[in-house]
Amino acid sequence: MKIELVDYSIVLIFLAFLFYVGYRCKQQMHSANDFFLVAKKLPAWVIAVSLFSLGLTSFDVIGLSALTADHGIISLHYFWMGTIPALAFLIFCVIPVFAKSQIKNLPDYLHRRFDSDTRRIGACIYILMVCVFCALNLFLGSKALSFFCPLPQGVWITILAAIAAGYVALGGLSAAILNSVLLVSVIVFALTPLSVLGIAHFGDWNKMVIELMDKSYFEIWKPLLGLNSLGVKWEYIFTGLSLSMSLGLFALDYSVVQRVQSLDDANDAKKAVITTGWLRMLSPLIIVFPALVTVAAVPSLKLFDVKDADSGMLILPILMGNWYTPGMFGICVAAFIASVLCSLQAGLMVFSTAVFSDIQNATGYANVVRAQKLTVAGAAIFAALALLLNQFPGASNYVQTIFTFIGVPLCAVTICGMFISGCTSKGAKAGILGGVIIAFLHYGCSILSSISPNLLPAGIGSLIEPLKSQLAYFGFRSAFASNLSRAFFVFIGSIVIALLFSGKQDKTDSKELDLLTFHISSVFARENRMVLLSTMFMLIVLVLLNVGLW
Repeated sequence: MKIELVDYSIVLIFLAFLFYVGYRCKQQMHSANDFFLVAKKLPAWVIAVSLFSLGLTSFDVIGLSALTADHGIISLHYFWMGTIPALAFLIFCVIPVFAKSQIKNLPDYLHRRFDSDTRRIGACIYILMVCVFCALNLFLGSKALSFFCPLPQGVWITILAAIAAGYVALGGLSAAILNSVLLVSVIVFALTPLSVLGIAHFGDWNKMVIELMDKSYFEIWKPLLGLNSLGVKWEYIFTGLSLSMSLGLFALDYSVVQRVQSLDDANDAKKAVITTGWLRMLSPLIIVFPALVTVAAVPSLKLFDVKDADSGMLILPILMGNWYTPGMFGICVAAFIASVLCSLQAGLMVFSTAVFSDIQNATGYANVVRAQKLTVAGAAIFAALALLLNQFPGASNYVQTIFTFIGVPLCAVTICGMFISGCTSKGAKAGILGGVIIAFLHYGCSILSSISPNLLPAGIGSLIEPLKSQLAYFGFRSAFASNLSRAFFVFIGSIVIALLFSGKQDKTDSKELDLLTFHISSVFARENRMVLLSTMFMLIVLVLLNVGLW
């Protein structure tokens, strides 16, 4: 595989366009208010593409393709079972409540629903989560880019952080949203031909299935009914992924709400989310299926100079290196840069907004330079954490675990406050703390269940032996299964604790409290009939597709 001059030219043109959009957005910016909000009204389809870009990060493109290569088409649950419930919740509950109360982001909701302390706690949790996830995306993206252009990962991490900080600091949220259209286009254009070339390589789909010599690799539901290499059962998918984690990772994600609320009309916001849902349903065609093609084609592929430990993460770059020609390599490099920028530009906006308005509690929104400095500082923090991950790559396995400890309790408390008017600020704080404690207890039980008493000193081993039989449930076969189980327990536990500790309602304004809670009115079904029909159609398509794969 050889990178030609034309490839470098394509990448430079791609980067130049990103900064050009940032510069044009800067010309329309007159205050920090324009930096954190969309300065010019954007159509719903642009917001939809921007939301879709949040599902095309390095974690999705590289991480989920590696998951597919290891475990098969079962990874589709990440897209489908994790998307549909979150979309329905966002459309039916979050958008109506935020629209009628004129709320622009989640910490603002926590402030008005509970108090300023809960707002700061929520903002700190969002900042911590976005720092960890952006660092992971930088780490994964730099690994893929090192395959195409042999620079050290640390250099790629620094370059990517500088690119994101540059154009986001110039144009703010408007630049991030508008550039999402280009980022998504490049990713789709680079990855989509892989599926077509794969079918052409084998002649037909059935021949490719036979090549893998394992029917269960192409079964989406049957592995969940028994033992599977992923270590996940069907109840974990429905409770941990669909109910607990998907709501926090999508429906109540800071960057998702920030983009949705940039549309003034609630109906436009719902249309944008529905469009995003359909795009997310199609995204496996450009991520999952190429990974399946690669596994089937491995005997005929050149693996170049790839270490075995990295082959899973580099499954798509390996396929591109074999089947693409010069010119397409430049688009591939741009695509992997784009996958990193999809997460970085969203993370930088969350970081700067949360620090500026929620932590520092700045008012007046007059200082654009201050907002730009926060954006650059956020990029520096992301890069530093990514460099740390580069030194300790095993730490990347615990990123999802961190979310179950802090993200799920906050998500549960937010939902509790949105549906139950009796939940108070005292109960919210207790729910967040209680959720963290439950997460630690669950994690501790998982560790105890995996310890072999025979390897410990006699005294300690005799104490642990009776505990192992009591903790048999926590003997998960994979960290992924443990995370999904923990998410469900933390989600339910946080809500119960929040309600138990709420006591008497401390908000005296009953009208404001009514605006900040969700109520199913008599006109609910009529106002949302198109959304309901579209959601039902999504579920029907999902069922038919699953039956066909089975």
